[in-house]
Amino acid sequence: MSQRCTTHKENYQMNFLTNLLAGVVHFVGWLV
Repeated sequence: MSQRCTTHKENYQMNFLTNLLAGVVHFVGWLV
């Protein structure tokens, strides 16, 4: 149960980083 919660938390963090990276790439592409 605890391991599942930890995995879910890691997936949430990875998803957040992915969205943040996509936002940065989109912003840089808009500047260029």
